[in-house]
Order: sequence, then C-alpha cells, then structure tokens
Amino acid sequence: LPWPSSPSSMDVESQVAHEVARRWWGVIAPDPSTRALVDGIAWYLQSRVVERVFDQVYLREAYGAETVRFFGGRVPMAFPGLLRSRWTAGLDHSRHSLALGTLERYLGWPALQVALRAAATGARTRPLTRADIEQRMAAATGQDLAWFFDVAFDAAKRIDYAVVSVTTEAGGT
Repeated sequence: LPWPSSPSSMDVESQVAHEVARRWWGVIAPDPSTRALVDGIAWYLQSRVVERVFDQVYLREAYGAETVRFFGGRVPMAFPGLLRSRWTAGLDHSRHSLALGTLERYLGWPALQVALRAAATGARTRPLTRADIEQRMAAATGQDLAWFFDVAFDAAKRIDYAVVSVTTEAGGT
C-alpha cells in the first residue's frame, strides 16, 4: 500500500485493508451475528487505515476523494477537490462499522484499540462468539458494554439517533 496506479478513491487500499483486518481476527464462530460483527470490525479498522494512507499520500486529511463510476462501475473518476472523511464514507459499509465508530467516540480511540486487541487475542485459538467479544472488550476497558452490544449488534433492534436540542452560550474573552 499504496499502489501508484490506484485512484484517490482508495478502492484498492480499502479492499486490502479490510481483508487484512478480517484475517487478523482468526477463527470466528460460524453464527451469522458473530460473522457480521467481525466483518463490521474489519470495515471499521480499514477506515482508520485508509484515512492514514490517504493523509500520507495526498498530504491532506481525508478518507478519499468523491468519485463517479462509469462502465458498469468498473472505471472510477475521482474529484480530488471533493474529499470525504471516514465518518462520511469509510464507515458506511455496515451497521456494525458505524456502531464501532460510535463506540470509538464514546470510549476514545486508545481504549477501543486496547479492547479490540484483547477481543482478537482469543480468536487465534478457538471460535469466538459475539458474547465472547463483548466480554473481552468490557474487561479490557473496565466498563460494562452490554447495553451497547445489546442494541448496536442485534440485527432485530433498530438504532436511531437524533439531536434533541442544541444550546449556545456567549463565550468570554
């Protein structure tokens, strides 16, 4: 990474980063909820990697440039002036990757990084379930995350965010 021939859409880098993150998790339980969670974790992690790669290659903060695809989606044309962030483009692969972005804002990146490392450690030797991942992440952060996992990673439940109110105050000088 990165290949000189890849466009500023970072498509190639995104796919490689996702696959590396997915394989890093090792043995995953065959149930669909755990597979969806691990796939979401892989998309979340690729958004962090691609953002760093874009910053280093183009010397600008972004996840990628806005693109239009032609010829059945096979030929991308990037618009370098229209940059996207990982919050607007990188986490949109799954509900789970968006939820992990929310968890990052709640815990902070350093704490989430420790939690993900702790959760992935066990996946090398035996299949992990969603409950295993939740327990390992909770133990690593020292916080009860059941309330979050119950809503964010249960396909039967719907997450709906809203800004309830906004207040402003005059700042002192």
